[in-house]
Amino acid sequence: MVVRRAWLDDPSQVTLDFDDTRCAIVAALGECAATVIHLRRIQPLVFPGLPATATTTLTVVTDRDLYTFQLAFPNSGAPAYSILAIQPDAPSPYAIAILTTQIASPAGVRWVEQGLFEAQRRNLLATGDPLWERIQALLEQLRQGRPLREAAQTAGVSEALVVRLAELGRSDSGITQGR
Repeated sequence: MVVRRAWLDDPSQVTLDFDDTRCAIVAALGECAATVIHLRRIQPLVFPGLPATATTTLTVVTDRDLYTFQLAFPNSGAPAYSILAIQPDAPSPYAIAILTTQIASPAGVRWVEQGLFEAQRRNLLATGDPLWERIQALLEQLRQGRPLREAAQTAGVSEALVVRLAELGRSDSGITQGR
């Protein structure tokens, strides 16, 4: 799993560092490919217009999903954890089988495309990002009738991401799935 973007709502007490230096450069947002985020406590800074808080939200966008973490700033002592590994939940094989079959249909391709636009609306992806281009290549292959597994492999996109985009597109279109 690759981190594409990460940010803090309140950066006054913590800094972010990545194992890919491009992630720290605002102009290189689409090029970030970190696998590690390091948080470091700092002496509190004062930002005009930003209230002092005891917590903040860390938002992490990976090539597969979006994660949010509530961080607390204790007055003293060590944090309760030192390493946090993000492991995506595996959807049931039944759910994947249904969705992958549906994604191969014209309606399924529309769901993936609508999910892509929803991800863009949420600022998770931007046109021109390498991942955006790979998803466009995937959509073109699906429109040509290629099976999802083959299209995803050729485009360099995980099937899990395609399923997630389809879910976003389905929920955005008002279609719901019974569970």
